[in-house]
Amino acid sequence: MVGKDWSSDRRLDIVVLGAMTAKSGKNSHCAAIKQALEKILNTETGQQQLTAAGVSSENKKIHIPQDWHDAEIINGVFARLDIADLVVVDLTPKSGINGEASPNVFYELGIVHSLGLPYILIARKGMQIPFYFKAIRTIRVPRFAVNTLVSALHNPIIKFLDQDDRTNFSDNHITQFYQGLPVLDISAAVGLATGYFDNFVSRILRRGGFITTYPKQLKALIVIRPENIFNQYDEDKESLRNTLEQAELTLKEGAKFDKPVIDDRGPAWVDVVNKVIIDLPRTVYSLKNSPRLLAMQDRMRRDMAGQSNAEDEFRLQQTSKYLLDRIEQVLRYHVGRHPDEYRISGLHFSSIRDLPSLISKINA
Repeated sequence: MVGKDWSSDRRLDIVVLGAMTAKSGKNSHCAAIKQALEKILNTETGQQQLTAAGVSSENKKIHIPQDWHDAEIINGVFARLDIADLVVVDLTPKSGINGEASPNVFYELGIVHSLGLPYILIARKGMQIPFYFKAIRTIRVPRFAVNTLVSALHNPIIKFLDQDDRTNFSDNHITQFYQGLPVLDISAAVGLATGYFDNFVSRILRRGGFITTYPKQLKALIVIRPENIFNQYDEDKESLRNTLEQAELTLKEGAKFDKPVIDDRGPAWVDVVNKVIIDLPRTVYSLKNSPRLLAMQDRMRRDMAGQSNAEDEFRLQQTSKYLLDRIEQVLRYHVGRHPDEYRISGLHFSSIRDLPSLISKINA
């Protein structure tokens, strides 16, 4: 959806948001914007752009709140934003140009920015634009008449549809702060954890997988959390060996187990202590190169001007811990989402320091 990928599903979904009146639950501005957008899409230029993108007339839709029939209005908003290719946001307060802008609309706009969705802002002339949006281009109209809106929105909509136009409709304060990335994408933890789950954890814990197939040799999986993702993998692996040795536990490294019947990806080589698989994921250390940490380090370098700052270092460590928390959370999510398919009780997490006591507890 982000950028010029809006037509990858051969659909066009435009969501219109604006302040809703308390009595009717409707917004006449949204209805007028919808009519204007339909007119623009039905122009010769609009049809040419849709055809070039492979979008048929039945596969374009403009969503406005009063057309939704969801039992829960908040879920309705989220559901539409989840499929939106473009969001048109009317900032105008319910009372016209006076009064406070709708908190609901700005909350929804914050979601749009965090997701990195393309958007267009529109407001009635004369209204006071809140501080955060003064630097963002807002289309001003004297009234929300359909023909007025067609004139105001025609060029931006055609630019958005044009695959060759490089206008960035997703640009906002959040993406600017993180050098072009929305909040959704600044952490590498979710994607990294999902890949680790699919390629390793799921194979170990799936019913019919390695633990099920080798019950006499394998009992559980412990995923090791590094104390610091800025450490080196080899150093932490050596520390893990030393910790186990001091506890008089023997680590059998690279033990080979042939693939189970249900697994078509070949054998697994794992490290084992007393029937417990111990895995220090090498891939976790890639988090040090996640966009969020790189952006934070860049800001620290600029702010510190070459001088050490213990407070900033603490924040960096705190953020790296948060990313490790996210990996653990995602792994628990994937396993817990299908309790009949995976051995939930077989998944554990530990630091290197606490590993011996956890192994003893599992084998008690």
